[in-house]
Amino acid sequence: AAYDLKQQLLKMVAAFDRGQAATKAQRADVAEVIGQLESLNDDTQPVGKLVEGTWRLVYSSDNPTRSSPLWWATRQLAGGIPDFI
Repeated sequence: AAYDLKQQLLKMVAAFDRGQAATKAQRADVAEVIGQLESLNDDTQPVGKLVEGTWRLVYSSDNPTRSSPLWWATRQLAGGIPDFI
């Protein structure tokens, strides 16, 4: 089930230009599949070294230029204000 959902998700986001070209309806569909995947995770422990490595951004519900760790940290320092600059 998880494998099929992951494949479905990758197919969905492949045409969205990392999320920038997605419509509201498409974003909602992506969020639904992500929610289904999250519900399959019964492990409440942090994954630690399992997620270490090189990652490739394939989709962001936020502007991809603002999805970097630098932007995330800056927003956190600014009190969570999404666009303070």
